[in-house]
Amino acid sequence: AGVAAAGVVCELVEVCVHELLHVRSVYPADTFERQRKLNVPVHVSRSAALTQYIADVVAAAHKFIAAGTLERLSVVLLDEVNQPTERFVFDTKLLQNQLKPQGMDTVFSTAQDCLRELLLKLNVCDSFLPPAPHKSCSFSIVAYVRTADAERELHTARNPMWIAADPHESELGCNLQPQGKVLVTPIKSCLTADFKLQLFHEWWLPLNAEPAV
Repeated sequence: AGVAAAGVVCELVEVCVHELLHVRSVYPADTFERQRKLNVPVHVSRSAALTQYIADVVAAAHKFIAAGTLERLSVVLLDEVNQPTERFVFDTKLLQNQLKPQGMDTVFSTAQDCLRELLLKLNVCDSFLPPAPHKSCSFSIVAYVRTADAERELHTARNPMWIAADPHESELGCNLQPQGKVLVTPIKSCLTADFKLQLFHEWWLPLNAEPAV
């Protein structure tokens, strides 16, 4: 059932990445088209290259999720000099309490109410998140994987999708004002019989600065 649950998580994450890029205006609004997922309006990039890239990266994370070695997956928004400005973090864990193997359809049907609520919350996250501190010009997707599995993927895969992440392009605070802290805002948590998933937002709050309201 782990493979099926991982498939459902990946399908949701892929939709969320498109929506985040739209909500935070990484790309112009007219480069997205409206679609529906779980009867919730979502935005999907019109760019075939971008859509394929997101699909490939999320698909490459599937084996880590299914194996239980993925700690979290982050969508990092970057400014014009590739400095991270904010992160959206997917913290997921499969639950090994199934009595018998299940397919994706079964896992999806039992989780759809929770997943729908997550998409609805993501649709309006701009209303409760702080304004982006800088104009985001690009993004990266960073997988945090157990060390042994990450080393194996980097050094043994014939055509690795993943490369070692540069902390200065993935971690908040490395290049910004050294005195400050990461402010975390929970967006939505999902708990199903097959997996748990939490989405939260991180941004850098300089020392003595007041959080945006």
